[in-house]
Amino acid sequence: MRPRLSIGLPSVLLRLLPKRRGASGVEYAVLAALIAAAVLGAVFLTGDRIRSLLVASEKTVTDGIAGLPLPDPTPLGGGMDGGPSPAGQGAWSGDGAFVLSPLTSAQTQILVLTNTGSGVLPIGAPGISGPDATAFQIISTDCGAVLLPGESCTVFVEASAAANGAATAILAVAGVPGGASLSRTATGFDPMLAWSGSPTITVSGAPGPEPLPRTGQTTLTLENQGFADATGIAPALSGPDAGAFQIATDCPAILAPTASCTVTLTVVASDNAAFAATLDAGGPASTSTGVAATASGFAPAFAWTGDGTFLLDGSIATPATAQRTFTLANTGTLAGAPDPVAVSGTGFSLVSTSCGPVLEITETCTATVAVSASDNGTLAGDLTSGDAGLPLSATASGFAAAWSWSGGGTFILAMPSANPDTVDQTFTLTNTGTLAGVPAAPSVSGAGTGYAFSLLSTTCGPSLAIGDTCTATVRATYTGNVASATGTLASGTASRALTGSASGFAAAWAFDASPSGIFAIEAPATTSTQTFTLRNIGTLAGPVPTRALAGPNAADYEITGGTCASQTLAPNATCTVQVTFTATDNITGQIATLSAGAAARFLSGSASGFGGRWILVGGISFDSWLWTQNPPTCRSPFAVGGACSPLGIACTPGFSSHGFALIYSCQP
Repeated sequence: MRPRLSIGLPSVLLRLLPKRRGASGVEYAVLAALIAAAVLGAVFLTGDRIRSLLVASEKTVTDGIAGLPLPDPTPLGGGMDGGPSPAGQGAWSGDGAFVLSPLTSAQTQILVLTNTGSGVLPIGAPGISGPDATAFQIISTDCGAVLLPGESCTVFVEASAAANGAATAILAVAGVPGGASLSRTATGFDPMLAWSGSPTITVSGAPGPEPLPRTGQTTLTLENQGFADATGIAPALSGPDAGAFQIATDCPAILAPTASCTVTLTVVASDNAAFAATLDAGGPASTSTGVAATASGFAPAFAWTGDGTFLLDGSIATPATAQRTFTLANTGTLAGAPDPVAVSGTGFSLVSTSCGPVLEITETCTATVAVSASDNGTLAGDLTSGDAGLPLSATASGFAAAWSWSGGGTFILAMPSANPDTVDQTFTLTNTGTLAGVPAAPSVSGAGTGYAFSLLSTTCGPSLAIGDTCTATVRATYTGNVASATGTLASGTASRALTGSASGFAAAWAFDASPSGIFAIEAPATTSTQTFTLRNIGTLAGPVPTRALAGPNAADYEITGGTCASQTLAPNATCTVQVTFTATDNITGQIATLSAGAAARFLSGSASGFGGRWILVGGISFDSWLWTQNPPTCRSPFAVGGACSPLGIACTPGFSSHGFALIYSCQP
């Protein structure tokens, strides 16, 4: 409402009126100016502006005219005639009731004190009293020391609240009995709790390096969004799965407005599961929210460990084999049985396995794998158990054919029958390696004085499988006595030492069968000559031995020539010996021997035609025998079964004096 112009102003002006007579014109001029200013201000000011101006004016006027002879501020006393003064009467007006809420937590009301009496009303400073006086406060007032009749002053009172409740007090001034009643009603100051944050927890059981058991967390915030403290705060879980959650909180027992705290929920899981619970804040203003947890992905997982690389040495045996044991571990998050173990790839095989039963987490089983190869190269395979796989590889090297000689013997020649003479031995070449192959062509080396080794024949040439054989026949050729013959039979890197010896080589002598060695002289000749051939029938060259004549009639014979003198003859080589038989009379049975070393030749000689004496030369062994009687002169005494030609003398059989050779006698 627009306050009257008189509020606050009359008391100021009246106090400024000079009370003594003889006041100066200056004093009245100042007062007049102040009054005029107040009236003009009242025209333009209303409400709080008027009240504040009046208060300030009072102070300004009071302070601004300091030093001037102001009127006596003492309240007016008795009347003009000195009788009793009229009494002032104070009356309060205005609304002293305050209604507060969180939206209006402070409110200001204006209370007006009016002097309804006819006299000056002395007043003191306004004050608030009562049991709830602190719920109210005077924020401003223009009430001074006195109120003139009809004059009013105002008091601005503020009430505030931070909680629900009622409060009462009295606004009073000294000099006015009673006072203005003040009342405050506060409603709506209540706590209001609210949850925020994700109420869902997810626990991943997927296989991985994270340790078990797995955990999941969520943090919820509890906030007091009301206008009063929330008491009895004690977050707790309820419901059938409440025990699956771990709860941690920093919430105090009392949560002030706008304050917040947190609750952290943790779920520990070792298997797939789902949990649900209710989270309550606690206290009279409790609020709740549902929370849930899901644990999923827990499953067994299997992985192989071990080095899947094999190295096969083919130089030792064929096939070359190797074994290795591998470990299958459950690296998952749940126990389970692995899938059957399998091995694939050429050359690879499963030897044994312990895998099959359920494996707990981190538990292991084993599988032993073998690989086999018969040739150089690489092999590839896989060891599997379901999705768990391990690549396998093998490198085979060293496979090669290898050769070894066996059989045969020492080349010994003890009784040579010819020169040169030979000894043969057959040797066997075996592929003792780990791979089929073609052997190198056999070769023979080794020669020395009196001997030489050579390859006579071989079956080696085509490819030989492992363990197959071929042969080589070696000949030792001797041309003389050898104490130690050495040589080598080779096929590539395979070799065999050859050894031997020869003894018994020597020169040997014999006369050829022709000529006959029977000498016959027919007078008038006196000599008969034959040339004999001496041959080295031995196995070694040698000097021709001395030729000599011996026997009872050796004097009738003479070596008269030949080619054997001072010669050395090789085996089967020859030379000649010329022998001459000499006779000057009829003789028969002249026996001698021609010799050269161990060689000997029987000689028999006869002579006829000397002085009518006849002899027959002949017989089985070419011996010369005398006739049984003296035959007549016969030129040809050797006719058989007929006449002695050409004289026609008949011959009759007879016997020699030795009794075994059939001979003939010629009769006249």
